[in-house]
Amino acid sequence: MLAILGILLVLLGIIGLITIHFMVLGIITIVGALLIIGGIITITYGLLSDSKNYGMWPTVIGGVVLGVGIILLLFPQMVATILALFMGLFFIISSLIAFVATYRDKKGRVAHALVGSGNLLLGVFVLLNWPENSDLVLGLFISIDLFLGGIWLFILANSLRNVRVEDSIL
Repeated sequence: MLAILGILLVLLGIIGLITIHFMVLGIITIVGALLIIGGIITITYGLLSDSKNYGMWPTVIGGVVLGVGIILLLFPQMVATILALFMGLFFIISSLIAFVATYRDKKGRVAHALVGSGNLLLGVFVLLNWPENSDLVLGLFISIDLFLGGIWLFILANSLRNVRVEDSIL
């Protein structure tokens, strides 16, 4: 089953690389629709449940979730632009943390420096392409992540196939 899931993720990654713009808008739309459904369910639960236990929190949380879902559906390009900005800032900040770790961890200096350099390059790449190519950047990263995750699952499935029950820790 893991191998089949791995193959499916690899195929989704390849399709995503071919249709990058639609990949991002599709994911934002799906997440928005799921948030709207979840928000409606949570509001309904909050209105129908006994208010002694939770008060009005389920209704408030459901309203926020519903509102976020509506924003995702109405403004997917704006959401992609904001996500790309946060992604670029995340990579820059994580590169700074990795560079600081090179001075604190003597054994892993090279690894920290490599991770920091890679994250810095990714952050600069994202921010230099922001906001014009936000959907391209997000679609590229999502598609590559799906592709690599699929390869990882396929490798895991093949390695687990060779493990005998007697050899396992359980």
